[in-house]
Amino acid sequence: MFFPISLPSRLLKTPYSLCALLSVIYSSSHAVELEQLHLPRTYLRYLPQIYDGAQLMAQTEKCHQFVKGGLKIDASDLKAPVFSYTCRDSNNLTYRWVVDGLSLEILDDTRPQGRISFAEYQNELEQQRQRQREREQAREEELARLQAEREAIEAEREKLRLEQQRASYWPKCKNLLSEKTKNMRAVEWQFDQQPEVELLTSDEGGTEKVRFIMDFNAQDYHRQTLEYRAFCDFMPPEDATIEIHPRALVQSGK
Repeated sequence: MFFPISLPSRLLKTPYSLCALLSVIYSSSHAVELEQLHLPRTYLRYLPQIYDGAQLMAQTEKCHQFVKGGLKIDASDLKAPVFSYTCRDSNNLTYRWVVDGLSLEILDDTRPQGRISFAEYQNELEQQRQRQREREQAREEELARLQAEREAIEAEREKLRLEQQRASYWPKCKNLLSEKTKNMRAVEWQFDQQPEVELLTSDEGGTEKVRFIMDFNAQDYHRQTLEYRAFCDFMPPEDATIEIHPRALVQSGK
């Protein structure tokens, strides 16, 4: 027959060490109440053990509410008790664990040794969390890598688009320069291909301006060589503009 565990008067005659342990039990925690534990009279000597096991059970992360604890009678004998504890999890569902009354290890047939200590169980949870954190970190790093890769591809596409757009400016700029210099004598281009594009930013709204710088020579009426530098600017959607200055004057910064 099972009884809720209380402090019957005959326990007051137990050795001092047990009474001292009980006093520690009462004052250490309120997670488990003695009224939640049940033992047959013949197993009352295992009161400290069943309480300690209940405390370990109640302190596990899965156990949100300790329900009860007792003796698993069909698996116990007076020298080797086995306890059964019931808890409710975070979803308010009850579950039961069976615990060795002497070692206070969780009995679990799915494990190689058939048992695991509460400390090892907690360590397993920590390892699982660590692996989960590592998986999440790896996933975040992979997402960041893919995002960076997409951004790099988009940047490369935009660069190619701008290069193609700027390349379309060059023939217009060259034709405009030819038109501006058609009345000059003995024009000699100092370039044989598209010059490097120079990017400028307008003061008005940060609009990008594309500039080609072109050097050429011509002759005056006395057949003296004249050196010029032309600046051809594009600021889409406006048409190109061109300015021609003596090269020496430009180079001197005047």
